[in-house]
Amino acid sequence: EHSGTAKYDGTAHTVTGYDVTSIKVGDEDTELYTTDDFSFSGNATVSGTDAGSYNMELTAADFENTNENFTNVTFAIVDGTLEISKKAIMLTVDPKEKTYSDPDPELTAHFGDDDLVGNDEITYTLTRDEGENAGEYDIHVTLEENPNYEVTIAETEPAKLTVKPISGVVVTVTGHNDTVVYDGQEHNVSGYEFVSDNDLYRQEDVRYYGGRADQIARTSAGTTVMGLNEKWFENKNPNFENVTFRVTDGFLTINPKAVTITADDKQMTYGGEEPMLTATVEGVAAGDMIIPRLTREEGQDAGEYTIIVTAPENSNYTFTTVNGTLTVEPAEVTVTARQQTKVYGQADPELTVDITGLAHRDTADAIRWTISREDGDDVGEYAIHVTGDENQGNYVVRFTDGSLNILEAEWILVRITAASETYRYDGTEKTLEGYTAEISDPLYTVNDFAFSGSGAVSAVNAGTYSTGYRAEDFTNTNPNFTNVSFEVINGELRIDPRDLTLTSASASKSYDGTALINHTVEISGDGLAESDEIRFTVTGRNNLTEGVTENTFTYAFADPQDENNYTVATVPGTLTVTPAETHTLTIIYTDQNGRVLGRYIRSYAVGEPFSVVTGRRTNMKASADVVSGIMGSEDLEYTVVYSPIEVKLTVSYIDFETGEKVIRDTVLTMKAGENYRVETPEVEGYEALMPEVYGRMPAMDASITVFMRATGSETRTPIAGRMITGTEIENYGTPLGVPNSILGNGETIE
Repeated sequence: EHSGTAKYDGTAHTVTGYDVTSIKVGDEDTELYTTDDFSFSGNATVSGTDAGSYNMELTAADFENTNENFTNVTFAIVDGTLEISKKAIMLTVDPKEKTYSDPDPELTAHFGDDDLVGNDEITYTLTRDEGENAGEYDIHVTLEENPNYEVTIAETEPAKLTVKPISGVVVTVTGHNDTVVYDGQEHNVSGYEFVSDNDLYRQEDVRYYGGRADQIARTSAGTTVMGLNEKWFENKNPNFENVTFRVTDGFLTINPKAVTITADDKQMTYGGEEPMLTATVEGVAAGDMIIPRLTREEGQDAGEYTIIVTAPENSNYTFTTVNGTLTVEPAEVTVTARQQTKVYGQADPELTVDITGLAHRDTADAIRWTISREDGDDVGEYAIHVTGDENQGNYVVRFTDGSLNILEAEWILVRITAASETYRYDGTEKTLEGYTAEISDPLYTVNDFAFSGSGAVSAVNAGTYSTGYRAEDFTNTNPNFTNVSFEVINGELRIDPRDLTLTSASASKSYDGTALINHTVEISGDGLAESDEIRFTVTGRNNLTEGVTENTFTYAFADPQDENNYTVATVPGTLTVTPAETHTLTIIYTDQNGRVLGRYIRSYAVGEPFSVVTGRRTNMKASADVVSGIMGSEDLEYTVVYSPIEVKLTVSYIDFETGEKVIRDTVLTMKAGENYRVETPEVEGYEALMPEVYGRMPAMDASITVFMRATGSETRTPIAGRMITGTEIENYGTPLGVPNSILGNGETIE
């Protein structure tokens, strides 16, 4: 035989011929028999192209003995072969890369330039590890076998498909905003709009550190901003990098409400009581009180005076004021000619009048009149005429005539003139009495008549009071005179009201979150009479963060009658609030490892109280339920730490039939939310219906009952009478009053 080897190269390889390796007779070599003694009729050639092993397929029949001198010639054949080995080549997988969200590039690999022969092809499949997020993914090769090649992969480590993150995303965060008109109610704005210039980048890709900073509330007019900041937003999606946040802050604006204050028109009579000035306020939010300042033009005479409206300082409102009119109507006065008497031959007495209806403090000089009597000097009665203008400024004047009676010459006229006096009200009683007598005949004296009446007058309150003397109360007591006539001119007790000026206190402070009030009212002028009492209700308060309001108040006398004993002027003080010094309260909420869970940030005025309730977190307890205090003169920072709630799990082992404990309870202290698994201990003479109990701890102590049955017993359920297996209880109510019973697979009845 001939054999040969070759390496696959796409061409045919041939091995031809054969060799006689030995000729033996028995076991001994011999030279008597040679290759000339046999003939070959076969084909001693083998060819091949593909890798593999090829045989010539020589057989003994291909050889024939041709020497008759030899018989029993046996040909032992060792077939000839051609071995073509596989060609060793290398496949190199090309590394690839793409940007997140782009389609995968075509995966490729290549052989060396001279690796493949001619038009040979080797089929292979390239796949990569699953995943779309940024990172590296192995590229794997699956080769189909080719008998002509021995293929190896160029790298010991798989080639990679690198997914690069998207770079340069711009996110616009716009805080929500609202603009409303003040209505006395709290308004709220929360949240923000999230817009990305890449549709793939969504809000859930962002970690927000601002806590509740995007929640604002406001009641009074003005603007509150959220304080959104770029630093509170962080990209948490590794598929994106170089994410830029552009933040537009949110805000809540409450515009002042339009209010109209219209002074009510008023009327009064000259010299009468000043009416209380009032106004109609339209547009005020429910629950608010607007108290305008109402004053009027100075002047007491009859006429029209403007009632001036001054709106209070209140930033929650814009005010339109409409002034009113106080009309002072003239008072009515009666001028009556006084009755007169004289004795014939005497000079006329002075003609005088009595004036009623004059306002306080006005005298007779306020009225102009002309008085005259009917001509004549004989004994008789003559009319006394009093005339004048009807309309005299502050008064409408009514005139009433009188008469002069001329007596016979032998008559004696006694003119009694009672005393008059004026006092200032002081709360004490004043008494007026006494008179003087003017007698027409000097022979007749005050000792010649008697007075039997009581003409004195007493009063406490302000006003004008007349004495009560009457002519008939005077009688002649001298028998030497028979024609005596008495004429009485009564006097007046006048008590003028006291002047009071009531001034509420003025005060000021920096805004501290509380209303500015001052209930002090000072009394000046004539002051209160010792016996009188006046009470004040101060309604002024300044709730503004900055501004001035009137310290308005009302008053009332303990005795309503005293109102007429005083002329009262009120002067409201001012309550001034200057801008507050503010500082920042920061509450940082962390877990027990210091990881920040949220923040509360807000500004408070110095002295302003704060109370912030800590939010709840599942299975966690906070180190403080409320953070409260009063803002001082510097920023404050608190940390509230959330830690897992510690709870107790009690597992009891109960004999199902007797309800008695089989062994001591298993008690575990755990954290709420923590998983538990408790194996039922082996108890001699018992088998457990549950080999273990497991579950997750709630945020409270829990207890579980595991029922045990005596080994070999056929314990049945008390209700259904069905045999209980280790993992099943059917139609089973809560046994033995035990509230929680394990049924199977960690299930409980509650």
